[in-house]
Amino acid sequence: MPSDPKDERIKNFVIVQNFFDPLQFLSFFSEQHELIIYLKNRVVKNWNRLSECVIENLICGCSPAIFVYLALGNFAILKSTFKI
Repeated sequence: MPSDPKDERIKNFVIVQNFFDPLQFLSFFSEQHELIIYLKNRVVKNWNRLSECVIENLICGCSPAIFVYLALGNFAILKSTFKI
């Protein structure tokens, strides 16, 4: 395991598409990939200021895990073998 796996995940993230509404993104992503995405031990109160710490807990029931990131106003996903 790398000394800082978070850095590796950030380097490899892929920007998918711009969405004004994060729920629209999650809905689109779920429909396209038949995935159920859910929050794990966290409540998101303000989508516009979603932190990386919160994002790392936003996972879906698939393998490898897919993480949803919010970067510079764009939603992105990362396919990683990192296990939560």
